Amino acid sequence: MMNSTTNKSASDLLNMWKSLCSPAGDTRAGRSVIRVDENSPLTLLLARFFPSNDFAFLVDEMGPDDMPSDFQMRRSRGLVIRVEKSNRSGHRGGMLVVELLENDCLDIFAKLVEDILLELFHCNSHRQAFRTVFLVINRWRRFFSLAGSGELTDKQQLGLFGELWLLRELANRGLLIDRLISGWTGPSGGNQDLNLGPSAVEIKAVSANRDDLVEISNLRQLDTTGLKQLFLAQLVFDSRSDAGESLLSIIEVIRNIVADDNSGLSIVFSEKLEEAGYNPTHDELYNRIGYSLRSMSFFRVGDGFPRITEGRVSSGITEASYQISIDACRLFEITVEILIVDLMEKNG
Repeated sequence: MMNSTTNKSASDLLNMWKSLCSPAGDTRAGRSVIRVDENSPLTLLLARFFPSNDFAFLVDEMGPDDMPSDFQMRRSRGLVIRVEKSNRSGHRGGMLVVELLENDCLDIFAKLVEDILLELFHCNSHRQAFRTVFLVINRWRRFFSLAGSGELTDKQQLGLFGELWLLRELANRGLLIDRLISGWTGPSGGNQDLNLGPSAVEIKAVSANRDDLVEISNLRQLDTTGLKQLFLAQLVFDSRSDAGESLLSIIEVIRNIVADDNSGLSIVFSEKLEEAGYNPTHDELYNRIGYSLRSMSFFRVGDGFPRITEGRVSSGITEASYQISIDACRLFEITVEILIVDLMEKNG
């Protein structure tokens, strides 16, 4: 049995984090780490990153078979969860990183890590440890989804409606709903909102009075690295009180579509809604505004498309958001029929 011999309280963890200083006093870059338990067979670390001053929990020394090969970075209510590949010679594994993005929540983060450590006490493999971390985080996420106020803003409601609208539209035109729900990565903070194997679609839902521009939130949204094809979808909606289709209505429509699936697809859909910030206690709010599609446009992102990516910025720039004029994208426009054919051909 691969057990840790001691357990750390949240207070212990806070003191350990606060004891970490920048390496050699240099706050420009890097991290400081401390091992949670020297006697544990698992390499469990607390970290403090510089210059961001962010705090994190790490599971190091994980082998290549301990982590899913297709794992993508996930964001969940103030956390980012990612895998860092090892840079040690001959080691093909990596490190699981759970990083806190809101330092004023460090006390809560310490309780979360305390809970993770209690569960890891019973793990007998690094692969089991990987799954356990996610099980605990999902348990906490569901609790806060039900307990917190968590109302989506008008912009967030429109964004979620747009993603769900396109999922339904693609399903109605022949793509398999289970692949669409499984590939829906917008709620978890994926680089694009929909990932179908080597293809991806970034979905932008906008109000009719703001349809001339598309907002790109980071350097990776229109980056084709690792993809055979990337598409940008702009969905323009009119929104009115008590008219059109509401967010609650489209959620119920898709719930009914996946209800008879025996593979647990309805559970996956519900979990992704929670990740997106949807809380059923606010259903009345989500039934007040209705959306009507005014237009939809699809673009193939490739050479010459107006965009900024990580490989096209000056050294030292790590993040950026920007706007694109839709008129500048027209040379790359395709029909929805071509989009469907391309998604089906490239994804089987």
